[in-house]
Amino acid sequence: MSGSGKETTYVGTPVSRGIVFGPVHVIARGFSAPDVYHVANTPREIERFEDALTRTRRQLQGLQQHMESLSGNEEGRIFEAHMLVLEDPVVLTGVPRAIEERGQNAEYCFYAVMQNQLESMRRIPDPFFRDRTTDIEDVCQRVLRNFDTEQEEPAPNAPDHQHLIVAYDLSPSATAAMDRHQVVGFATEQGSITSHTAILARSLGIPAVVGLKNAVFNLRALDPCILDGYEGKLISNPAPETIAQYRELEEQHQQRHKELDKLRDLEASTIDGHSITLSANIEFEHEVDLVDRSGAEGVGLFRTEFYLLEHEECPDEEEQAALYSRVAARIAPHEVIFRTLDAGGDKVPGEPLSEPEPNPFLGWRGIRFSLDRKDLFKEQLRAILRAGKSGRVGLMFPLISGVGEVRRAKSLLTE
Repeated sequence: MSGSGKETTYVGTPVSRGIVFGPVHVIARGFSAPDVYHVANTPREIERFEDALTRTRRQLQGLQQHMESLSGNEEGRIFEAHMLVLEDPVVLTGVPRAIEERGQNAEYCFYAVMQNQLESMRRIPDPFFRDRTTDIEDVCQRVLRNFDTEQEEPAPNAPDHQHLIVAYDLSPSATAAMDRHQVVGFATEQGSITSHTAILARSLGIPAVVGLKNAVFNLRALDPCILDGYEGKLISNPAPETIAQYRELEEQHQQRHKELDKLRDLEASTIDGHSITLSANIEFEHEVDLVDRSGAEGVGLFRTEFYLLEHEECPDEEEQAALYSRVAARIAPHEVIFRTLDAGGDKVPGEPLSEPEPNPFLGWRGIRFSLDRKDLFKEQLRAILRAGKSGRVGLMFPLISGVGEVRRAKSLLTE
């Protein structure tokens, strides 16, 4: 596998664990402006635009069903969120208005309107919300491909053998459509651990690293590489001793998993014979399967903010209660402890912070954010209490700094 070039290590953020080897397939950034020209028949252009939206909705519904069959409802909702982008007034009314006012072709008017939206999002200081531009770009590219004809996302010159993908960015659609027999892992220059692409990689079991610098520019097609999804590294043209080192690491990880598998059904107890409860920490509904497979006795921490913050609008009580109830039912007869929204500081559901705090993690966040936003807090509390009908449910408040905060939170709980 060793290449003829110099060994180079690119460091990023690990988002899905695993060590894989293979030649690289490089994908450059591909969201470009369509041709622009003037049209005389603007009603016909608006009709073409509406046809493209219809084709796109049909494809996204198919992707949603595909992901739900592979990994569960949580991943399918990513594409449900993509469909909501198409229902935004900016799209439904803004694009037809632009076609009429400019007298230009539908593709270009759609592109121009969406670029304005994307530029506004890229200026948001919160990285969580900036990550969502990838989702909107994904929808935009799909709509542009669907003018006049229905096309799925192309994979130009993709190798017909096992390989690693290195890209400027990867859309959730491209990640969901990956052939797991061919793509052994991927690395991107953009993205974060909370991006939808990263979430899908973990769900599909594809080792992945994001946030690499200059990898797309420097790598060449078929360069041999090692992807380290534990440490967040991509190593191109690895030397023989590097390959040997990572083969050994890979074997150690596999051996460790085998040893842990042997222990998962044993009773958890201390050396002096006291039984203890060993429970899991999870963030998404699909991870309940991992709880079962690991032998954990319930969920000691379900971080609700990942579910709440991935939506453009905070899910209402009914939506939250449905999710929490499903999780509680699947964990039963064991307990699941839901931690209420740990937001504020660097994340606020449905709205970016207008003025960053000097130290956001010690200020307006956790329980202090919830006590300040009683509307969101009480809605979530009601949803968690309703889940108690489906299984054993516990409650945790985040980042408590004093007894007074506990008393105020419990007072709202009793209302």
